[in-house]
Amino acid sequence: MIRVAIIGSGNVAYHLAKCLHGKQQVSVESIWVRNPEKEVLFNTYTYRICNDIHALPDADIYVLAVSDSSIASVCAQLPFKDKLVIHTSGATNIDAICTKQRGGVFYPLQSFSIGRVIDYNKITVLLETVNESDKPILEKLASAFSNRFAWVSSEERVKYHLAATLVNNFSNHFYTLSELFLHKNNLRFDLLKPLILETAEKVQHLSPKMAQTGPAKRLDLPTLERHLSLIEDVDLRHLYEIMTMSIRKIHDDLNREKNGHR
Repeated sequence: MIRVAIIGSGNVAYHLAKCLHGKQQVSVESIWVRNPEKEVLFNTYTYRICNDIHALPDADIYVLAVSDSSIASVCAQLPFKDKLVIHTSGATNIDAICTKQRGGVFYPLQSFSIGRVIDYNKITVLLETVNESDKPILEKLASAFSNRFAWVSSEERVKYHLAATLVNNFSNHFYTLSELFLHKNNLRFDLLKPLILETAEKVQHLSPKMAQTGPAKRLDLPTLERHLSLIEDVDLRHLYEIMTMSIRKIHDDLNREKNGHR
């Protein structure tokens, strides 16, 4: 059984604790919670809550589920040496783990919110270790969390993180802009939800490039102009124009590729 100590009490720490609870191959020895007000998040479980980082129990893996900017400073405070210490960041290099420890990365490629029910087996976990000898134990931890994992370098992982920002954070921001636009016009955002689900489902089976639809792709100029005339917000109008040009460029490039292969 792998003994794990979770250091942190945010979204990732919450879901790690939730997923690993009751797993036969993993024993969560403790959770370090800096803010006592967050202890309630873990009351459902029988985990030991630790408020003093110097009082962490012995473990096989210490998971730094803290903010990216805190990884190095928290790692430096750990009162032991030569332990497998891993962080959960997508954009942070493995070098953020101080050299007195054996560094690793356990990055779940997913958006987490406390309270959300998630099928953990569908999450891809990106793994990395400094030492080759630490790969088997980190792979065991990943297997306890999900059925999907992959070994990637820090340079590769940050590119996945950038791509994840585009498909997740940027897409959600467009949902926000759509909601604000409709609300301003006394219209309902919930009517768009089936469309949002269908778009996400479609790219499970088609390349996003092939799944693209809409007035920009088909160069429907009257509709594009009509849309622009409805947008009063300067920033939203600018985003609409940029996205339209980007869609057109990719569509034109695809057409050139097709014609070039004939």
